Amino acid sequence: MTTTAATQAPPEAPVAILSALAERTSRIRFEDLDDHARRLVRTAFVDTVGVALAGSDFAGITAIRTATGITPAATGSLVLGTAERVPALDAGLLNGVAAHALDLDDGNSAMGGHPSAMLVPALLALGEETDASDTDVAVAYAAGYEVMVRLAYGMNPGHYQRGWHPTATLGVIGVAAAAARLLGLSAERTATAMAVAVSHASGVKANFGTMTKSLHVGQAVRNGAFAARLAEAGFTANPGALDHDQGFLRLYQGAAGYDASRIVAGLDGPPLACSERNPIKIYACCHSTHGAIEAAR
Repeated sequence: MTTTAATQAPPEAPVAILSALAERTSRIRFEDLDDHARRLVRTAFVDTVGVALAGSDFAGITAIRTATGITPAATGSLVLGTAERVPALDAGLLNGVAAHALDLDDGNSAMGGHPSAMLVPALLALGEETDASDTDVAVAYAAGYEVMVRLAYGMNPGHYQRGWHPTATLGVIGVAAAAARLLGLSAERTATAMAVAVSHASGVKANFGTMTKSLHVGQAVRNGAFAARLAEAGFTANPGALDHDQGFLRLYQGAAGYDASRIVAGLDGPPLACSERNPIKIYACCHSTHGAIEAAR
């Protein structure tokens, strides 16, 4: 029998990238994390907490607290370097700034940025608030890491070279995914959280060398977690916000400045935490300068 155009099924609409990433992150289980991935997560938390403690007396944090009016509360999440507790979103802001203040936080070469300075403060704050288990937090880290690095695969090195600060611009979307996973949101709500976070993606390299560089991270930590909380509460956003004609990829990269296929390639494989690396810094400066420092020494 000949199939006519009238009887043919209409072509399926392409799945939005954020929806595909949300489905991916919702399927990650602790059992999917091999020894390499579990070591990566453990190291990320130990290193980032240490770095944030060292950066907790950064003068910019005092200015932020003064400007925002953040004050201690009887309950909430811990502000690292103090005995004070504040609401989780505020703790994420302050601890994110502290984690990036000294430029001593771990990195990822694909991302061209610092995944753990984003993920750890967010997950510590929300994890305390929700009484999450260590395995819940590890899976949430892997989920957010997956999103950050996959976005970087499709956008770097051009994203960094254009002057964006990928730690914040890509990181805020990853934090939303991590927070959504920790909060137990559905894949649909996770895509919404990331879509909300797309509208918070910001941070330009022109502000490197100032207090604002670390503010990029603190704000992105807070906004990513906020996006997940909004999605949990029934907020709406367009899951096509990444790949829409007027979405993130085209606006930030130009029509030919990204490769969407690299973002979604291999979504059925092991989590990227099982294969990627986060080099730990020896010196409190950009990773790209470490070779020159070693040569000089």
